[in-house]
Amino acid sequence: EGTLANTNITWEKTTAKNIGLDVAFLKNKLTISGDYYIRDTKGILLQLNQPAILGASPPVVNAGAVRNRGFEIIAGYKDRIGKVGYYVNANFSKVKNEITDLAGTEYPGRELGDPIDNLFGLEAEGLFQNQNEIDKHPDQSAIGIPKPGDIMYKDINGDGKVDNKDRKNLGSYFPAINYGFSYGVDYRGFDISMLWQGVAQVKASLDGRLAQPFGDYGSSPIEAQLDRWTPDGKNPNARFPRESFSASYNYVESSWWIVNTSFLKLRNVQIGYTLPASLLQKIKVSKVRVYVSGENLITISPFKIMDPESLTSGDPFFGYSGYTAYPT
Repeated sequence: EGTLANTNITWEKTTAKNIGLDVAFLKNKLTISGDYYIRDTKGILLQLNQPAILGASPPVVNAGAVRNRGFEIIAGYKDRIGKVGYYVNANFSKVKNEITDLAGTEYPGRELGDPIDNLFGLEAEGLFQNQNEIDKHPDQSAIGIPKPGDIMYKDINGDGKVDNKDRKNLGSYFPAINYGFSYGVDYRGFDISMLWQGVAQVKASLDGRLAQPFGDYGSSPIEAQLDRWTPDGKNPNARFPRESFSASYNYVESSWWIVNTSFLKLRNVQIGYTLPASLLQKIKVSKVRVYVSGENLITISPFKIMDPESLTSGDPFFGYSGYTAYPT
């Protein structure tokens, strides 16, 4: 028998407290809406540790809890100048996310107070350039025996060695900031509009084929991995460590593989023309509009290897790299 069933699980439950303000100025041309909230979600599904004598994987139960606390602001302005109409809208939100209950299933990297989708690992200091640097560095044999070109990890607790006790929180897949803005103009039946959307304070971890060439079921390398350390010393500040099929310690969770996946995307552009009503009356049609639109036309991001939005998508509670996802 595999995982045991639980016929008593329920939907998770959310309690929200918020205070908001809506205001309008200039004969409703300018509108502003603000909201501060605290949202507690309880009854999130978890597997609680059970004695091995159970003989099967434990069932999922309603045991986890998460708190989201933050604010949202939406502002808009619309007006007409003669035959030209226009509008501008913007929104901004920031949220702090933290785990408030794990029913005793805590472990380093997923503890009370941590964000969901937490990234946890060693802190990288660079690449070893020669054996002399390796000999002078705190012993990291608990992770692996390094060679020149391998990742150098920091001894955070200062005990003279690098091991799992030197891991720390490195960020989260969960974006702390969401924002967007849209605007449009119309004139004599012609109109154009744009919608931009972005996220910030969000990170992801490269793994699988994004980190190690040939490491994911014999996959081929990606172009970015050409920026790799080589024994000839011609690329000392390479983005990727030396290539090896056996140096798995280069690919443990660490800050070396954490990337900033903030982005701003042009979600939609639309250009249209509405036929004059006087022309349509003759054929008894109230309105005809012809338009062309484009989706996801521009992405601005510090992460260049692939679509940062695909990389950030992952499990909503435990997090993982979404490098196998379809592009948006």
